[in-house]
Amino acid sequence: MTTNIATPEIVKKAPYSSWWFTPAWRQMHCSNAGNNIGVVSGPNGSGKSYMLGWVGETLGVNKQGERTLFNPNYLWEHMAFDAKSFSAIVKDLMKLKKCRTVGYQILIEESQLSLYNKDFGSESVKDISRMLMTVRSRRWGVYMNIPSMMMLNKDVRTVTNWNVEMRGKPSEYSYGTYYDIIMNPHFNEPYKKKPVFTKNDYSSDGRPLLKSKTYPTLSFPSPSKIFIKNYEKMKEEHQNALYTLYDEKLWAKEAEEKEKAKDFGDVIKDYAEQVIEDKDKFLNIKGEIVISKISAMLGINRDKAGVVKQKVLELSNA
Repeated sequence: MTTNIATPEIVKKAPYSSWWFTPAWRQMHCSNAGNNIGVVSGPNGSGKSYMLGWVGETLGVNKQGERTLFNPNYLWEHMAFDAKSFSAIVKDLMKLKKCRTVGYQILIEESQLSLYNKDFGSESVKDISRMLMTVRSRRWGVYMNIPSMMMLNKDVRTVTNWNVEMRGKPSEYSYGTYYDIIMNPHFNEPYKKKPVFTKNDYSSDGRPLLKSKTYPTLSFPSPSKIFIKNYEKMKEEHQNALYTLYDEKLWAKEAEEKEKAKDFGDVIKDYAEQVIEDKDKFLNIKGEIVISKISAMLGINRDKAGVVKQKVLELSNA
């Protein structure tokens, strides 16, 4: 690792910087280790998105200490709500020289999809996972908001640097537990480990002691107001687009069902005449027409078979 590049003061002064933000910034700017990948997980409404915004603003600093690698005024250039928008951001970055994009911050806001897409854990996450593996050496900061880290495939979990599990409901601060992601060399599986902090202390008789501890819960400040404003606007636009999409699908499905019902209405009489022509096959021992037999022999569902039975009775009594 190259060490002749100083960590900007903005990063040094951030909360938890000595063991989180300084190593993360230096991984992107001072080494070829690859992307800094983080996952923020937890239930809806636990402050995951704002926490990601705070991380992006903290680490989006270039070697001169300028906030050029995460601009909340142009949040759409840093935040993706699905695999397609993530791909668009990556496509634009890949047009630039690698040295110009080192340290660029990207947030993948995926939890919205989990509210609507039943296949969230299969297709969308897989697409993003594949793209992450193809750009693993670009030295970007890529952070994902996802209900559960286990939604990611093993390849991405293997190259993930850290995970924060959010707790409770945010107020002025949001809260969560930080974990380093470490590979188990024996089982080739990533696992989570809380960072351990040590400090020198002294016993009552003056003997030096080394005490270690972990932090069970950390507090995270809110991102900037401009991030919150633009995030909420983008979130609303994304939700409106989803509502429009699903509304169109619902209307299209209803129109399709009406068309099917109309087509079935045209053949009800034909089905009924088939039943009358070979009536014995559709009767039970009491001489009654059985809906299940109509359904099985004509290859239609029970509701339609019931309509056919009613038409048979009408024609028989006519």
